[in-house]
Amino acid sequence: MKLPQFLSRPARKRLKPGRYDPKLGRWEYAQSAEPVEAERLTCATFNVWFGEHYFQERCLALLALLEERLPDVIALQEVTLPFLAALRASAWVQRDYFISDSMGTTVQSYGVLLLSRFPFESIESHTLPTRMERTLLLARIPVNGTRLAVGTMHLESLDSAELRGSQLEQVFGTVAQERDVLLMGDFNFCSSWPEEQSRIPAEYADAWTALRKEPGHTEDPAVNHMLRGMKKKREAVRFDRILVRSRTPGWVPQSVELLGTTPISDAFPEVFPSDHFGIYAGLKWRR
Repeated sequence: MKLPQFLSRPARKRLKPGRYDPKLGRWEYAQSAEPVEAERLTCATFNVWFGEHYFQERCLALLALLEERLPDVIALQEVTLPFLAALRASAWVQRDYFISDSMGTTVQSYGVLLLSRFPFESIESHTLPTRMERTLLLARIPVNGTRLAVGTMHLESLDSAELRGSQLEQVFGTVAQERDVLLMGDFNFCSSWPEEQSRIPAEYADAWTALRKEPGHTEDPAVNHMLRGMKKKREAVRFDRILVRSRTPGWVPQSVELLGTTPISDAFPEVFPSDHFGIYAGLKWRR
């Protein structure tokens, strides 16, 4: 008898990151990973929303937000092939970034993506227990004489607390042996929900709660009119996270802010870059 998908055996797939070659005018497989030194690392996570509602306008606005800050590492969720096409065509991405999957082989209906200004040493896609094709995307970046494991995921949505628990167990188990870990994404449960929040190991620092006293809602119908209108949502929640676990010397949160909290333009006062707000954080290397 065939097992349900959410009980199926985990699978790992090695990916080939891409880098734009200006001489060839196309994206190519990036084969080398030179170690880098950095006293500070900036990162951003954004659920870009696969909805078709003003997609082109929202996509351009969201990419402009990222271009303005040029984070060293970017984690994206709900990436579709049209969004990936816009990303690949952006001059700032072509100039500065490696992409976990520039060809879109892991982005069919929608998926997760990592971009980095630092070369990837390796990158893998790990299938999670899921009914919704959820995966953990895990990259390793050689920096400051060690490796930083960077992961992004989009956990199961809706009434799926038990399944999210299984997904988190696998995520934290996968990175358990890594020295330094940066996890970013849409966890699909609020930081104020104690039972699910308790599944995050205490050794992980949540950049928002480590540095800010405000609730930091990343879905807020009082601000984001698309949530009130199109999606009929009423509850403000903080589904999105940037989590850090690092030894000493290592990485610690230094700054954090929300992205995309205003309409895309005066001409579209009811349209925001996404139904989620993004998070942008700075980490410092503590000796």
